[in-house]
Amino acid sequence: MSFNLKGMVTETVSEETIRLDGFDNCIVSVVESFHGRHIVYNQEKILNKLMSRDGMDYTDALEYYEYNIKGGYYGELGPLFDLKTNDLW
Repeated sequence: MSFNLKGMVTETVSEETIRLDGFDNCIVSVVESFHGRHIVYNQEKILNKLMSRDGMDYTDALEYYEYNIKGGYYGELGPLFDLKTNDLW
């Protein structure tokens, strides 16, 4: 995560905003909704982290991500997940 993104995350989200422990390098943005600001994580980066850090293969990482991370209930200021793997335009 770049210095600018770290500063943006630290300075712009509230204490109630949910941050995923150990996945700071998977943060790609901060977005705002009616409820407040959410941290946006990139799905591909999370999967790569699970495979490299925890030794999972792709299938296990995807299953873990879908059930434990994406499928978790975090409250109104929970994380959001970016599915983009490269530029859309």
